[in-house]
Amino acid sequence: MHLSMSEVGEQLGRPAGAIDKMRRRVRSGWVRERDPWSPEEVAVISSPHLTIRQMAERLPGRSEATIKTRRSLIGISAGNYAGTDLNPMEVRGRPLLAKTCRECGLLLPAGWYGFDERSGKKKWRSYCRKCAGGLATASAREPGYKGSRAYEERAQAITSPLAVNMGSEYTEKDHAVLSDPSLTNLAKALILKRTYRAVSSQCSLNGYKSHVWLGAPERDQWMIDNPNSDRVDEITASLHVPGTVTPTRPDFEWDD
Repeated sequence: MHLSMSEVGEQLGRPAGAIDKMRRRVRSGWVRERDPWSPEEVAVISSPHLTIRQMAERLPGRSEATIKTRRSLIGISAGNYAGTDLNPMEVRGRPLLAKTCRECGLLLPAGWYGFDERSGKKKWRSYCRKCAGGLATASAREPGYKGSRAYEERAQAITSPLAVNMGSEYTEKDHAVLSDPSLTNLAKALILKRTYRAVSSQCSLNGYKSHVWLGAPERDQWMIDNPNSDRVDEITASLHVPGTVTPTRPDFEWDD
């Protein structure tokens, strides 16, 4: 009480009105009803993997408002994505490793997605760049597209120093690479060690198709390895045994 309201405000980071109100409550005999926060409770509210609601469920007697206040007092930002009930698609401070495209259903790395900022908040797009047409639009395929010439010059500059097979005949193995529709012309040129323009010309002469820019998403898709995939029927049957109150539990082989 020997400190002024401004001095208290500087230490607590609170406005003078709130300090004055709390001082009147203390003078009238107010005491804190809640028990002190235990180290276990502090560990829960400091978790970067739980929402405020999940924290409250794990801490009986602590409301969501109390948890938010305590997090603020111990220096955890209120905007921490994991400490709120935000949409799981929110970008915020967490990195995206991979995501399933809503259109093609492929589990693809972060490079296949972009941000949607139309709503004012950064969110990962629901569709990969291939399905969204961000890098493979019809205009990018047209000869008059303003960016096509610049891309061709960059690709030619990349492949020219590496084109040790320039001028040599194209073998059957070369044509197998040229006819692969999942590769871009740049990728074909790098594999065959020829220039970008030479490979583009060969693909055009032979009618070979190539992907644009990012290439085929199927080449980059992630797969989830389930060690019990060949035991689905066995496990399902063991979990639904007729005439038993508690289903039997098979010996699972979990893959962390």
